[in-house]
Amino acid sequence: RVLQRFVETYREGAPTLLASHGPDAVTRWRDVCHSLRPACATVGATRLASELQAFEQQLAGSPDALAHAAKARRLNDELIGLADRLGAALGRV
Repeated sequence: RVLQRFVETYREGAPTLLASHGPDAVTRWRDVCHSLRPACATVGATRLASELQAFEQQLAGSPDALAHAAKARRLNDELIGLADRLGAALGRV
């Protein structure tokens, strides 16, 4: 059930990671990373959880959203890929 819920929740990624506009983009990214890390760790995606943690720390050190937008998109793509692989393994593409 946990894996199925993860797939359902993140099959389209985390749209917040794609929103790079506005003065609060970095804060929203940090919040979503903070929420995603335990979800990824729970399903065994420890590498992605570690990348999210590292990104969260980078964001704390630099409030420039444009400097981090590409990384946010890449993490979102990785999240979608993980959900796709899990969905395929569960037979729920």
